[in-house]
Amino acid sequence: MVYLKLLAHKTAEAEDALIRFAMPDDHQEAKSRKTIRSRDNFLLARAAIRSLLYDFTGIKNWQFYTDTEGKPYIANEGCAGPAISISHSNGWVACALSEQGTIGIDIEYWKLRDFNKFSHYAFGPDECRAIERGGTAAFYRIWTLREAKAKATGESLLRGMNGKDVVTYFGSDEKWICDGWHFTYLTPHQDYSLAVAMYE
Repeated sequence: MVYLKLLAHKTAEAEDALIRFAMPDDHQEAKSRKTIRSRDNFLLARAAIRSLLYDFTGIKNWQFYTDTEGKPYIANEGCAGPAISISHSNGWVACALSEQGTIGIDIEYWKLRDFNKFSHYAFGPDECRAIERGGTAAFYRIWTLREAKAKATGESLLRGMNGKDVVTYFGSDEKWICDGWHFTYLTPHQDYSLAVAMYE
């Protein structure tokens, strides 16, 4: 089972999460971020994932770590917690957790890009053909699914830009399974894409 939380900055729900779940250590760590925007994103992301963890486990004060690949993981009093993933884009924060396996989440705002040039450099041939047919929506569907899977495996997105197909299903279903991977793709708000990849 996968659990998700999506929050937008400066909403009542986000402000409530910050008050209830952003811990003193989070505020201290946020000070090391270089910009106000990055500090705000960090704090809301921490509050969002702590809120989700509290709903799931009843525990608020988790410790956060990153492995050698930069992938986050958590523990409480020496005990490992569920798998987590966090993403943010243009004022929105998305987070996910799972006890069943590794997980990755990505949210992206639809910016104007040279989709064909970028996709031919980074994506596989089937993915490129899907983008040529589907345009912006297809590009961001593939982009977020690729990034969600990269986050779940711990592989950097740059290493994953290898000209090989990663997304092998181009239908309209919101959820599907491929080679043991459970994928979910949503458009939670106009001009945003959100994808989750989980491997049991």
